[in-house]
Amino acid sequence: MSLLLPPLASSEFRLIPAAAEAALPPDVQLPEDVPPAPWRCTFDGFIWVQRAGVGAAAMLPEPLRAGPRWLMGAHLHYTDTPVGPYSEVFAALLVRVGVRPAAHVPFMAVDELGSVRGGRANWALPKTVARFAGEPAAGGELEAVGPGWRIGTRARPLGPWLPFRAALPHAQVRPDGTVARFTTTVAGQARLAPVEVEVTSGDRLAAWMPPGRHMAVQWRDASLTVTAATRHTP
Repeated sequence: MSLLLPPLASSEFRLIPAAAEAALPPDVQLPEDVPPAPWRCTFDGFIWVQRAGVGAAAMLPEPLRAGPRWLMGAHLHYTDTPVGPYSEVFAALLVRVGVRPAAHVPFMAVDELGSVRGGRANWALPKTVARFAGEPAAGGELEAVGPGWRIGTRARPLGPWLPFRAALPHAQVRPDGTVARFTTTVAGQARLAPVEVEVTSGDRLAAWMPPGRHMAVQWRDASLTVTAATRHTP
């Protein structure tokens, strides 16, 4: 039987294991409360898969130690969420938790403080704040910039829009070492879109999420549901 995990307290937010680039700025003031999971959202944007770079294993907290070979990146704009519209960029390492594959997110940035609190409280997602430019619905060039880092994407969509649905299990580690499991389900219109990804960083983001040209999927007006987090039991 799965055991639902309570939201993290605000005092635990800065203790979530994360990449250095996902650190919360010291002066950020988050909302007092946001809606609990599950969240249902609508978005446009790009999701790609690439080889994980040097130092990817070091991004995994102790309960998830394994050698990740693949990384999933995304540059999205949410048009409807429980906390309003916002943009997002993230990098997730594809690992195994026991015998099951899962995505672990060491880095995620958004431009909505309610999303920062919701991600950290509900799922131990290490969301931080960034500035965004570009419109994912229109394709072309997109940019996300935070303290000491930048991610830019240029896409060239191919082929027709087709209906597509996917579900991805996640594994995040809470400050007490508990592995939180939850699932993201995406459904909507999608098409292939090779994307050129530029990553610069004063720390290690560009090493374990190396820049390059990758195959991506472009989504439009897609629905996304994130379930409540449950405790992982081996």
